[in-house]
Amino acid sequence: MLLVIEDNEIQRRRLTRRLALSGFLSHAVSHGPEVVDCLSRGIYRLVLLDVSTPGLKGLKTTKQIRESQQAGLTPPVPIIAMTSLVDRELIMQAGVSDCIDDPIVVEQVTAAIERWLSPGTSSSAFEHLVPNLGRAIKDLRLRRGLTASELSRISGVAEEKIVLIESGKDEILSVVTLIKLAEGLCIPVSELVEVAEREIALD
Repeated sequence: MLLVIEDNEIQRRRLTRRLALSGFLSHAVSHGPEVVDCLSRGIYRLVLLDVSTPGLKGLKTTKQIRESQQAGLTPPVPIIAMTSLVDRELIMQAGVSDCIDDPIVVEQVTAAIERWLSPGTSSSAFEHLVPNLGRAIKDLRLRRGLTASELSRISGVAEEKIVLIESGKDEILSVVTLIKLAEGLCIPVSELVEVAEREIALD
């Protein structure tokens, strides 16, 4: 999973959805203390960081992340800066791993991610979580008082598909299907994945 650090809420939603449609699951937060807290969970493999004026918050956040890594509080991860600034040398000196242009181009972001992550980080990366995701989806559906048929109508995912996913019998769960179900349940995709990851860790 990727961690997106961006203060603009509209930009956060737009980027996480674009990443999902490209096969990358992500979670977005603003600059601040929450960044280190998220990274300390050890479930993020790469950081996409907004570096813009005023204040160059992104550089401060980069320093915060690198210091937490040196202290052993968070695992080492690549940091890709998204910036419209011309002075790339200043940004690289702050400790980022790579820079891409902002406003972003999806193909450019995808290429940068693939440069820093090993193959198999896209949609297939969470196939081992399907049984756990199925249980999480079913639990949330029941909590909201929805039948599989009602969730199907809301999300646009076939009822038969939902039943298979919830039972753990559907071995192929696409990112797009996961997004639709998460939106139907009014929950971020990243939260579903985090629950599934925690369950595996406890097994």
